[in-house]
Amino acid sequence: KDLNLKGNGKSVPESEDFTEIDRVATLVDHRGKPVNVARFSNSGRFIASGGDNHLVLIHELRPSNGITTGGSFGSSVKNIENWVMCITLTGHSNNVVDLGWSPDDSMVASCSLDNTVRIWDTLRGTLLTVLQE
Repeated sequence: KDLNLKGNGKSVPESEDFTEIDRVATLVDHRGKPVNVARFSNSGRFIASGGDNHLVLIHELRPSNGITTGGSFGSSVKNIENWVMCITLTGHSNNVVDLGWSPDDSMVASCSLDNTVRIWDTLRGTLLTVLQE
């Protein structure tokens, strides 16, 4: 069975070594802290990520001008896709460990080791509610 995993449209046989998968972007905005979770929105237009810096970051896929952008931390690997950080959500007091998008991508829920779930409005970048015990 073939799996279509490469960004260039090539099918990769299931038995092939996955080190050959093309990297399309490296997102490095969590201030040097580990990233615990990253989730694509349902539309594929956004990526939300959460980490040990207590932040939730929303990146948006924007049209590319055909020029690859620089890699991270002096890496020679260039970004093929143009992901731009558009929202930083702050409020958790501990590590963010899970995220979930609403069906229409208008909200994201973030779960933290601070024993809260925060529901965010992703269109305005604002906190809607906090769920806690």
